[in-house]
Amino acid sequence: MGHRRQEEEETVVRCRRRHNSGAEKAAVEDDKAAAAATAMKARKPKLDTPRTPVVLVTLRPEVISKGVTYYEALQRAAEKVSLTELGMRGGLNIRRAATGARLFELTKGQTPEAAERLTKELRAALKDVASVVQRTKYASIRITGLDDSVTPEMVVAAVAKAGD
Repeated sequence: MGHRRQEEEETVVRCRRRHNSGAEKAAVEDDKAAAAATAMKARKPKLDTPRTPVVLVTLRPEVISKGVTYYEALQRAAEKVSLTELGMRGGLNIRRAATGARLFELTKGQTPEAAERLTKELRAALKDVASVVQRTKYASIRITGLDDSVTPEMVVAAVAKAGD
C-alpha cells in the first residue's frame, strides 16, 4: 500500500512538470522582449536636483598648459576664502569629477544660498585661473566595462550619438 501511494505521488509530480514546446517558449520570449522594448521607450530621462549644493571648479586650458595644478589653485582659494566668514560651519567635501575638475559638496544642512556665496567668493579668488559654476540640475550616467584603448573623446562621441 505504501508503494502504491508513492507511485501516485510520482505521477502527480510528473504531470505538474509538463514542458512547453519550443514554439510556446519562443512566443513567450517574444512577448517579454516586446514588453521590455516598450518600457524602455516610455521612460524619459529625468534631471535630478542635487541633494546637497555643489560648486564645480574647473581649471582653464591655458592655465593647465602653463603647468598650474589643482593643488595650487585650491591653495590659492584656501588663502582668500574663509568658510567661517561665509557661515559654513560643517565644512566641505571635495571630490574629483570624471573630467578632472573639483566638486565642492556642501554638507547637509547647508543652504543653496551658502553655495551661491561660496561660488561668488571662489570666482573672485580664482578669476584668472579657473571657471567656477554652481550646479543646479544634472543627469548622471555610469559607464562600465571599458577597456584601456577607449579614450574620453570616444566615450563623449558614443554618448552624444546615443542621445540623438
